[in-house]
Amino acid sequence: VAVVGYGGTLKGGIHLAAPVHVACTLSGAFAAMEIETMDDTARDAFGELANMVAGGVQSRLLDAGDFEEIVLTPPMVITGTRHGMSYKKEFMSVRHYFKFAGGLFFLECFHLPE
Repeated sequence: VAVVGYGGTLKGGIHLAAPVHVACTLSGAFAAMEIETMDDTARDAFGELANMVAGGVQSRLLDAGDFEEIVLTPPMVITGTRHGMSYKKEFMSVRHYFKFAGGLFFLECFHLPE
């Protein structure tokens, strides 16, 4: 899981989640190299991929004039099999699943309502 938070006038963030083999495939494609384990290179690439998605959302929301300022946190990558994500009950979220030849992953955007 890679998480990028939003601050400023938007409170929330995004997280990109995938099984290890899918995260390695995505990271390898992003880094233009074959990656087989979630080593430092894979974690950096997966975090940067999430950061680019978060930046794209940030740009669109700022361009639309919906928010005055949106600040991104540095990406944080969490690996392992026994972890969980919890949110404030007030958060709203949208999750979208993606499927490609390498497997299934999802992206979730979450935020506090205005």
